[in-house]
Amino acid sequence: MGQRLAREQSSKSLKVDRKPKVKFTTLFGEISVHSPYLYDRNNKQSKRPLKTMFGVQGNRSSDAVHRAMDYIERRFRNLSSLGFK
Repeated sequence: MGQRLAREQSSKSLKVDRKPKVKFTTLFGEISVHSPYLYDRNNKQSKRPLKTMFGVQGNRSSDAVHRAMDYIERRFRNLSSLGFK
């Protein structure tokens, strides 16, 4: 996925500078993906296609994980206010 995005996003000036492997938590568990870093040495511009298009950053969780955790936290808060422990 990352390599395909890098090919699509790269131009004559933006070239793949490095391809770090990042860990990212989804609802289905942790995944590791290559997150190419594109850099233009002449114009000093950079781009991270996976981060820009999908929000993938190393050691982070997806928006769906955050929504699920917020939901669970609210449910437990509601139960505790009703006297459940």
